[in-house]
Amino acid sequence: MENIEKTFSNLFLGLDLNKIRTSIKKNGFSTLGEIESNDYCDSVRKMIDSLCDNHGVEQNFDESEHRIWKAHEKSDLINYFFHFSNQVISSTIEKQSIASDILAIRNFQLPNKSSSNINGRWHMDSFNHQLKIFLFLKDVNLNNGPLEIIPGTQRLNFKLKSLFKGYIFSLSNFFSSNGEREYQKINDNYIEFLIENGFKVNSFTITKGTVIIVDTSALHRAKPCIEGSRYALTSYYE
Repeated sequence: MENIEKTFSNLFLGLDLNKIRTSIKKNGFSTLGEIESNDYCDSVRKMIDSLCDNHGVEQNFDESEHRIWKAHEKSDLINYFFHFSNQVISSTIEKQSIASDILAIRNFQLPNKSSSNINGRWHMDSFNHQLKIFLFLKDVNLNNGPLEIIPGTQRLNFKLKSLFKGYIFSLSNFFSSNGEREYQKINDNYIEFLIENGFKVNSFTITKGTVIIVDTSALHRAKPCIEGSRYALTSYYE
């Protein structure tokens, strides 16, 4: 396998941080490029398969999705992504930041297209801006569950309008003691309303090894995997 540390270092050194900040502000995301190591992606996929055999792995959507939390503490390979992600986020926001978690996720084809498996996936992670980095470990197409985002919905003016109209936020959210928020699970009808009024859905159909940074305070989801599989790593920050 190629020198993994150098692979991530080369990607970081080629980043245009000002361009990244501008793209995040405008669109809610920026594509950082690709890591030049097929071996790394293949090896991490095998590691995820191995970790998914352990007890305690979170399963969703009729066991077609497997989530491994704290994956960087369970794999030296994934730990390289942890350090790379910290470097990118810290440089982007110009403040030292360390990921609270690295999620390794595996999606297989849904066993059925029930409403609970298909609908209600659109959400926002937070009212405030929140950055995450995603590394996709195999090619992603429209059928195997691409990450989707609606550009512009990360902007404050969109959120304030939504708060005023009660579509996504309500004032009670800020005083709720149970932590529940409307924006954690958004009705698909509202998404259709946004699309009909000029908003576009950006689907990340990308090649293996692609890394993106996303403001997950924007409306986003993992599109249902209806064919094949999808593997990815995601960094989480407080």
